[in-house]
Amino acid sequence: MIATTALTTGVYGVVGFTFVFVVGYLSPNVPVAMLLGAATICLEIWLLRTVGHGLERFPSIRNASDNIRDAMNTLMEFALLIGGVLAVMKMGQTTGFTVFAMLYYLNEVLGRPVLKIAAPAVAAILTGVILNLFYVIGLFNL
Repeated sequence: MIATTALTTGVYGVVGFTFVFVVGYLSPNVPVAMLLGAATICLEIWLLRTVGHGLERFPSIRNASDNIRDAMNTLMEFALLIGGVLAVMKMGQTTGFTVFAMLYYLNEVLGRPVLKIAAPAVAAILTGVILNLFYVIGLFNL
């Protein structure tokens, strides 16, 4: 997964294969962890670059990594949407869901001024504020 993501984005050298974290954690003390960590991250970056160049020969792997990244993004969007719906249903039952749905739909109608992945969280927060305002002015009971 890390290799195909690096292949897609072109970012090879920032994290490597993340084995450096294990090496640092299992090291007996800080100086040894620093030396082994430096050697490990250099080896990881070189290995990741080598694997990336090898995978570039197969266009289907690049397409697969694009699809994996898109699927992860879509999954996160759905998870945040469902979580937002459940949160506002707990806050304000049908009224909360209605306010949430209106705010989410308003974002879609206005051309998504808030990113699609962040819109459910923003709508849930605004729904909580609106429900509290409704409670203060007497339009909503708990």
